[in-house]
Amino acid sequence: VNIWQRPELNELLISIPDETIVIVLEENKTAKGAKDDDDDDKKEDSTTFDLTKIKAHKNVKDRMCQIEFDKATEGIISAKVLEICEENKIEMSRANLNYLVTRAGSDLSTLENETKKLCMFCLNKKEITKEDIDLLVSENLEETVFNLIEEMTKKNMTEVHKKYKALITAGNDQRSIMPLIAWQYMLILEVKMGLEEKKTLPEIVNATGAKEYPVKRAIQVADKMSL
Repeated sequence: VNIWQRPELNELLISIPDETIVIVLEENKTAKGAKDDDDDDKKEDSTTFDLTKIKAHKNVKDRMCQIEFDKATEGIISAKVLEICEENKIEMSRANLNYLVTRAGSDLSTLENETKKLCMFCLNKKEITKEDIDLLVSENLEETVFNLIEEMTKKNMTEVHKKYKALITAGNDQRSIMPLIAWQYMLILEVKMGLEEKKTLPEIVNATGAKEYPVKRAIQVADKMSL
């Protein structure tokens, strides 16, 4: 039985004061496998929240809402950046858009702020160039570490030391850098294994659980490495 349909929950909700706001955050999961051969409906996870199925008092349900947050895919990220550019009547090529995401990271909120900043800077010339991105957008920690690992694969230790020193000088703690290096190495290994198995990009993204942009970046590094 879905926990959200239990009568105890209804009693709890009714007892909550009007001035109290309750936020429930959970991942929406669906169990694999069909119910039977004649039924294509999937079995729902027992913890999945569904407002339409909650057996609560009408006064309680009227004050409830359900919001779903989609994963920020490459398409969603690109569309949002281009939307901001269009609103400001600023042009940006696809190559520069990809470069912006690589440099700033795939966090949608950060990208929105960086894009708005670029649009204000380029208001007169009506175009965002790679030089503008280099000038205004700082390289995020994740991308810097990817570049550091890439130099390590080339055995360019002078550049590795230079980039690592730059990370420390910028105020990054070793305790945040080392776990990120370890995570990216694990991601690169998983990506490399996926490529060896001839998996597609969506399959590798699902297998690693990482976002699309870090996986694409890992592919660039993994292509230069051997198992």
